[in-house]
Amino acid sequence: MLIVRDDQIEAFEEKLFAAMQQRVERAIAQTFPEFREATPERQTKEPPLEGHGQPPLKSIVERGIESAVRFDIQDGPDIAAFIALGLALRLAPVGEAGTWISDYLNRAGSEGQTKLSMVESQVQALAADDQAFSVIAQRVAQARDAAAP
Repeated sequence: MLIVRDDQIEAFEEKLFAAMQQRVERAIAQTFPEFREATPERQTKEPPLEGHGQPPLKSIVERGIESAVRFDIQDGPDIAAFIALGLALRLAPVGEAGTWISDYLNRAGSEGQTKLSMVESQVQALAADDQAFSVIAQRVAQARDAAAP
């Protein structure tokens, strides 16, 4: 019989979380090269977000994971898609046309994954007629694919 102690389970969960976070960080870095930490060989030509400079990628992902969990989004590729959605909305603002996204995500009675799927589906539909939504849809799909195990 195998006996697993609580501290062993906790250590295993921490390792799994760290691996998922690294996978999401890589996916976001691939999808949004403009958010990578600037180094002499990798300077961004994109304007900083809201004029305050760009936060390090690790910080973006950490805050994104915290937000995703609040919306009951917990799978690695879903978290990457959620973070990509937020970042893409900053880079390709859709103004009033995107106010429904928050309503979908805050909708009661649905699982986080379901809410996110509904948003992604709607963004895909809008992408045919709106270039900003097209860019958003592409980035979300790219992040989701890059974070898949």
